[in-house]
Amino acid sequence: PTANGQRPTANGQRPTANGQRPTANGQRPTANGYRGFTLIELLVAVLIIGILAAIALPQYQRTVYKSRAAQPLQLVRSLVSAEEMYFLATGSYARDFEKLDITFPNLPLTSIDTFGWVSTGGKVRASDEIGLMLSNINSDRVLAFMRRGKYAGGTFIYYLKQGSGNIGSLKKGQIYCAEVYSPVSAAATEKFCKNVMGISAAPVSFKSAYYYPLP
Repeated sequence: PTANGQRPTANGQRPTANGQRPTANGQRPTANGYRGFTLIELLVAVLIIGILAAIALPQYQRTVYKSRAAQPLQLVRSLVSAEEMYFLATGSYARDFEKLDITFPNLPLTSIDTFGWVSTGGKVRASDEIGLMLSNINSDRVLAFMRRGKYAGGTFIYYLKQGSGNIGSLKKGQIYCAEVYSPVSAAATEKFCKNVMGISAAPVSFKSAYYYPLP
């Protein structure tokens, strides 16, 4: 027996002062009887967490931006419906928001940077997040664009008239995701349509902008 009367273990090792037996490899247990993590184990755990974050973060960011893009896309659809109703009643499209049977209480009339989109007369409504615009040059298009964040300038646009304004192969009845790529709006070159909206189709290039047809 040891000095305190305790007998050695089967392999001849003596118990610790508190009477706990050594582990199978001869290491002494901690105060609560459990061995802590080694540095290698902690490093492996951190490495695994880092890999998972690198995979999940881009997908999470895309989901966040896509949810933000849902509002301007819905605004364009609502504005198109209002314009078509106005056309049925008058035979022409409206150049002013006030003539349409629709209101935008959270988007006051303002004069802001429109990321290269031209709207004479300042027919723009906007909040801190979204801009909404009527073209009163030919009354040929409506559009909404994002104003903040990495994809500021990402735009949804609808042409009301087939072939108006030399729009080439852009079709009436089709909503397009658009990016201005001129130096006027370098921020919009961040591939909003591909990275956020997930559009893989080849774009139509027209007047310093890329147009991707929404499915």
